Amino acid sequence: MIYKPHFLYRIKLILVFLLARIKLFHPILPKTIRDELPTGWNDRMLWVAFKSGGKKLYFNYCSDFLEPNSYTPKAVVNKKYELTEEQVSLFYKNGHIGPWDLISSDEAERIRNHVMALDKTESKILSYARGDFQFENEESKLFAARLNAYDRHLEDSTLLNLFKHPAITERCAQLLGPDLILWRSNIFHVPPDSLGTAWHQGNTLDSQILVCSSALGRDISPTWHHKMARKYGVKFQQFMTLLVGIFVVILTLSTSSTVFTLVFFASGSLAGSIGPAMFITLIDRRTHYLALSSMMLVGLCTGLGWRLLGFNTLLNEAVPAFVVALITHEVLMKSRFKQKSGDVGS
Repeated sequence: MIYKPHFLYRIKLILVFLLARIKLFHPILPKTIRDELPTGWNDRMLWVAFKSGGKKLYFNYCSDFLEPNSYTPKAVVNKKYELTEEQVSLFYKNGHIGPWDLISSDEAERIRNHVMALDKTESKILSYARGDFQFENEESKLFAARLNAYDRHLEDSTLLNLFKHPAITERCAQLLGPDLILWRSNIFHVPPDSLGTAWHQGNTLDSQILVCSSALGRDISPTWHHKMARKYGVKFQQFMTLLVGIFVVILTLSTSSTVFTLVFFASGSLAGSIGPAMFITLIDRRTHYLALSSMMLVGLCTGLGWRLLGFNTLLNEAVPAFVVALITHEVLMKSRFKQKSGDVGS
């Protein structure tokens, strides 16, 4: 089918884009119109929408998948769920493929009723009644019910079996590789005839900030975390998150890189600093919280230095950061922390 350009759509698109750029008029516009203006768009985002006639859009920010060397599926699966190289290519170009049928209408209705009933019960994974968490004031307790919507697949076989359905896992494995993990799940209700969930782009920046702050606040020294949590409560973890957030803002403002480059760099830094600490813990090697702290700091600094010197074009900063961090840990453990006070692990 020959694509016919939508002339009126393109005219409207240019006018809206120009209005978004002229911020002088924004205060006098109705809030409903201001909220719809593409204020975060750049010229490339406009061109993609203009060229495709609205069939392809960047919503929140301009980002693209890094094209692989080959579109060959990354796993061998049942023929029923095999993807072609063309489908894999479309995934990298458009960000989605499908849809495919997963379950029957009757099965979907059964699972929907089950999930809605499950959402009304208290979570066995994160229980307020059991004392797994606490709130600073009575108003905040209203949020406890929403926590029951998170990660229920860890206790409910119906949900877990749905996510383990081969129609999902076999296709994901061909795109991501055979080693898959379900990081989290969330139940939210979209009533009939509602507007549903708006189109959006997801990103990993917020999750990386939370992982870093959690590692700083909880994992380096569990004893210290327990002491600070008892004294300051949730404010201690909030402070650690704020600290990491300030660092991220300063780092972001000091560079002109794209969002994708920043996220890719953040992933490398995360792997080079927290990765070695996780490795030490997993192999149950004797360690010390000060050695872990020093190792993570050295790994982070190595990653930053490696990228600033431009060596990341030869080798991703995560590799030298990981190696240098491990060496730092072993040197400290043999020279400074030979025995026992503050040791973690065997």
